[in-house]
Amino acid sequence: SLRSLPSVRSLRSLRSLPSVRSLRSLRSLPSLPTPNDTMSSASPVAWAGLALGSAALLLSLSQHLRLRRRKVIPNSGPTAAFYNAAQVYGGIAYVSGQVGLRSGVLVGDTAASQTPVAIENLLAALEACGSSKDKILKTTVYLADIADYSAFNEVYTRYFTDDDTRPARVCFAAKQLPLGAKMEIECIAMV
Repeated sequence: SLRSLPSVRSLRSLRSLPSVRSLRSLRSLPSLPTPNDTMSSASPVAWAGLALGSAALLLSLSQHLRLRRRKVIPNSGPTAAFYNAAQVYGGIAYVSGQVGLRSGVLVGDTAASQTPVAIENLLAALEACGSSKDKILKTTVYLADIADYSAFNEVYTRYFTDDDTRPARVCFAAKQLPLGAKMEIECIAMV
């Protein structure tokens, strides 16, 4: 009976989907009825409803499986052995802290000179994840000296100008940053 099929609303919850392990065998999926089954006298509308429900289930299932994959963006440069530049999981990109490095060398000796390079490095990692600046949800910024807050903000606001997509942010001073950097920035973004 069509009444026993899950509705499209109930399929919106990914928790209702079977686990990946149980889907390894297609035999675990129910088969569709054939014209010889109990629905042989059902109207074309009932058959269309069955097809639509099955399509919705398969679409939700494919989205669920895609979101459960992990994508790793390897790091390069002097810190490559310690961590990855970014990882994507569940449709969210987690980008590691980026400093003002270009060709393995810090650019300039101030937060203002290192900030644009660090943000460009961050955006390059985001692009490798399949994301973009407008999809950043939150940034975390570390400054070697909180006195650089205004100089940092002057550069930062040139990159994040749209009120609708400007990310949430936390910014604080750290006693010392890697490689002697004056600032570091990381982010979380949608893919």
